[in-house]
Amino acid sequence: MNDVYSPPPLRDLPAGRLELRAEHLLAELGAGGARRRTAFVLAAAALALAAALLATPAFGLGDYLAHLLANRKPAHRPPDLIQRMFQNMYDARPDDATGVIPGKARVAISLTIPGFGHKNLWVAPTRSGGYCSSLGCNRTRSEPFRVQLGVGGPTSGRAAVQGSRDQHVFIEGDTVLRNARRIAIQYESRSDLKPLLRGDRKPLVWIKKPIDAGFFLFEVPKSHWEPGQRPVAIAAYDSKGRALYRDTSIGGWFLELQRDGYAPPATRFDRVWLLVPVAALLGALAYALWRRWATH
Repeated sequence: MNDVYSPPPLRDLPAGRLELRAEHLLAELGAGGARRRTAFVLAAAALALAAALLATPAFGLGDYLAHLLANRKPAHRPPDLIQRMFQNMYDARPDDATGVIPGKARVAISLTIPGFGHKNLWVAPTRSGGYCSSLGCNRTRSEPFRVQLGVGGPTSGRAAVQGSRDQHVFIEGDTVLRNARRIAIQYESRSDLKPLLRGDRKPLVWIKKPIDAGFFLFEVPKSHWEPGQRPVAIAAYDSKGRALYRDTSIGGWFLELQRDGYAPPATRFDRVWLLVPVAALLGALAYALWRRWATH
């Protein structure tokens, strides 16, 4: 068999065929570029929308994602400082069988707060089947719902200063009510909790066994430091909107904080003083205009 091949003979193409082919290829390339630009614009728009949703507190998506990651298995043992904290606070008891297990401590909730930094809620199981957190220990799981109010400085490494509004007020707590799905806050301006299920509900993070409890952590906005807007109660709800537990202790705690100079409200007197420099400036401007008109 002969394996030698000869090149095909040259053919004459119709006039203008190469120009048409070149134009076709350029059009294809242009369409591909347009498609790539369209895809890039759509991707950029989606990224901007996602960033806006995460940054908008009203949607709560940032907190939701932070809470969604809470049940990830810890990658390593907790820091020595956290273990010592649990040991010093909770493990020094005569009955060691109910003691905390510091090596299994984990972050239940981690928030990033502008002007403050990171705020973590740590929790650790106990040998008796309960758990401990910054609220103390629920060793026998006999406390169905616990809540605590705290104040932090302008950054997570600084203490709060009396009389300064440059601070942060936090509400944190936990529950062993297995049907609990969300938390709602009642303020002085509202008479019941039901409307809060639409706008002021807070996420509840359920940590799996061996802790097997729900946790919440959030900041009280400065708009709710004002008289008439302050928090007075907190409640846990199930998935059908039924209240399972209601606690009114945070109202008294918040008033006590304000009496002690923490989280001070902006009173009407303060707002009046803000008008003084504005009134003085307007008066000076009016006087200057009058003088100029009078001399002409």
